[in-house]
Amino acid sequence: RGQHATDAVVVALGSYTPLLLRKVGLRAPIYPVKGVSITVMAQGWNDPLTMPIIDDGRLFGLIPLGDRIRAAGSAEVAHYNTTPDRTRCQAIVDNVISVFPGFRHCYRPETAKFWAGLRPVTPSGTPLLGRTPVRNLYINAGHCHQGWTLSCGSARVVADIVDGREPEIDLTGLTFDRRH
Repeated sequence: RGQHATDAVVVALGSYTPLLLRKVGLRAPIYPVKGVSITVMAQGWNDPLTMPIIDDGRLFGLIPLGDRIRAAGSAEVAHYNTTPDRTRCQAIVDNVISVFPGFRHCYRPETAKFWAGLRPVTPSGTPLLGRTPVRNLYINAGHCHQGWTLSCGSARVVADIVDGREPEIDLTGLTFDRRH
């Protein structure tokens, strides 16, 4: 809030990046795509999962988190709606149980934690990094479902650009001025 004097600004607001950039006349092709997760206590599953897995064919990930297990997946274009869709959540649970039947022993709908978040998705599936057409305004957003995976590398690339250093990777197709 208010005014702040800066040398440079990096916009890194995930799905909300386009809303801020719109205020300075820029259109960022980043769209909010809702994903859901279901977190349950692992108790009841006699031989629970010990490492994360992704089943691309059945469109879910399963992650052990201490005494809990999280199942996640789905992709729904729902604008900025972050209400978990119970039908989508149940579809993920059904897919998990089809591969890991023991999951049914720990899944209790009445105690499960249902959550939805927004993935910042670009048409190409790759992030927007670096300079924008506005002087000293930079972007680091649009990482789709790989935000945590790509965050450190992307931050390094944008920091290099802001500091006037040559990034260590080729930015072809990753910059704000790319063809969409």
